[in-house]
Amino acid sequence: HQEVYGMMPRDETDSKTVSPWKSARMMVHTVATFNSIKELNERWRSLQQLAEERSQLLGSADEVQRFHRDADETKEWIEEKNQALNTDNYGHDLASVQALQRNDEG
Repeated sequence: HQEVYGMMPRDETDSKTVSPWKSARMMVHTVATFNSIKELNERWRSLQQLAEERSQLLGSADEVQRFHRDADETKEWIEEKNQALNTDNYGHDLASVQALQRNDEG
């Protein structure tokens, strides 16, 4: 009965005689509370695991998005350079050739 006295409200433990029914009721309540806390902790761990998995999936999706964006930018850059190379304007004199070279370098 000592364990039950420590878990019972103060006014119920002041008397030296606790009915067996009250004692049993407190034990059942304590076990139910323990089981509820245990279940709550298990659910919390499960939720944390799901959150971690979701975070990893979002990180992977971000990497894929970044890859596609970089690929699009690279394709645009290649197309710009391709258009610049497909020109028939090679310059008519030294000054125009040098101007075209400056444009290509810049």
